Amino acid sequence: MALLAALLALSACSGDADIIGRCEALTEPQLFLSGDNGGLGEVWWSPSVGLIGDHVWVTYVQMIDGKWLGLGRWYDTSTLVPTSEPVRLGTVDIWELQNWVRDGDALVGQVWADPAEEAITSDDGLVHLWRVTPPPMSTAVGNRVALTTYDPADDPFLLPGRWRTIDLSVFENAGFQGAIPIVATASGPLGALGAMAPCPGARFGGISVHVFGADLTAHRLPFPSELCEIGGAGVPWLFPLSANEVGLLYRHGGADDHEVRFVRLAADGTPTSMPRVVGGGENVAVAGEYAGFQPRGVRVRQHILFTERRGATGQCYTVRLTDLDGDDAEDAPWQLPCADDGGSAWGPVVTWIHQLVAVPGAAVLVWQERSNVSASGEIISDPSSYHEGVFAVMLTEDGKRGSAVMTLTTPEFTAAEGNSDGTPIFAGDTDVQVAADGNNIFATWIDTRVASAPGPPAGYHARSFRCIVDP
Repeated sequence: MALLAALLALSACSGDADIIGRCEALTEPQLFLSGDNGGLGEVWWSPSVGLIGDHVWVTYVQMIDGKWLGLGRWYDTSTLVPTSEPVRLGTVDIWELQNWVRDGDALVGQVWADPAEEAITSDDGLVHLWRVTPPPMSTAVGNRVALTTYDPADDPFLLPGRWRTIDLSVFENAGFQGAIPIVATASGPLGALGAMAPCPGARFGGISVHVFGADLTAHRLPFPSELCEIGGAGVPWLFPLSANEVGLLYRHGGADDHEVRFVRLAADGTPTSMPRVVGGGENVAVAGEYAGFQPRGVRVRQHILFTERRGATGQCYTVRLTDLDGDDAEDAPWQLPCADDGGSAWGPVVTWIHQLVAVPGAAVLVWQERSNVSASGEIISDPSSYHEGVFAVMLTEDGKRGSAVMTLTTPEFTAAEGNSDGTPIFAGDTDVQVAADGNNIFATWIDTRVASAPGPPAGYHARSFRCIVDP
């Protein structure tokens, strides 16, 4: 018996697995939001979610009185019943997803919208830091974030004027899952964004990363040194390293090279280290707006785990790890299966839609996985050979699989009616959004089940679960 136990323990912590805990369901999948992603008066595109205790905060867009309005609303995490009236966040031009993180008894996040609900004439008036508290208080306060003006000494190619387009990237597209970064520190929230400099002629200006803290003024970080170089620095991602220090991941480079760089920041946004290259390079494809270049990163004990886009198809992401200084960056032992390889039991699969969050002692990766129908060269005629779902797993600080893989969706998620010739119709990619608070996680995704499928109808479905590292 002792020998058997030893062998089991050895198998659980060898290769790409080191089982340190478990993920378990708190609720069953339920219909969360309905809508046709663009229809008049309906929920439009991806909702953003934030979790605090038993309440989930959801931001989305609706057409109201001829305006695209950003709205936020509280829901109960168990019943998914609204627990507040909608909060009007302002008129929007291009809706960017938000990160919502816990800051004491509230959630904080950036929203790029005009609370005055006037005609949008300048991007630099859109950036607002919102602080919202759950019921029974249900308070919501948004304050504008100003961008500092140019110092002519920064770059001789600069033209007079203010920062131009507010965005996350230029070449390194953030993709439809791209989200505006924010993190909570002991000194308050710290946010990041991108802004384009007004450069003359063909030197149209690259995006530079700006950060802001308690003063609500965004300051440009001093890299790249020349604002008018092509490409610049974009698609930033922030995550806590400690109560008073933050990690910044971003893409740097032009059309042919997309390095992922890492910088340590103080709580006020001041860099405390020089940028370190931790990923990317010439092997990263440029084309493809949907599979974006924004990395996702978290600290787990003495390591940083992050994901970054890889390959020419835009259908693969690599899990990477590095130490807290950005040294010894390498691929993690455990990796998502990918359309570029045949390592999955179901054949080549697509896994590019994903989110990465932290729980105490581990990271949690949530992703959609589906059979790579487009790469098969033929229509799949046997529905039983098609694999699809949304999954979750814990990752250890060493980048190994730390739990069993949990399936979040039900079999009806893949239900499909057939064409007239009897071949099945497959829904394709979904959207996955995730928020974590302690060990608890809230995940939502688009379920495109057909009308004849049992259970709740199509729409955004959601589920609560928790991932726990064993003591």
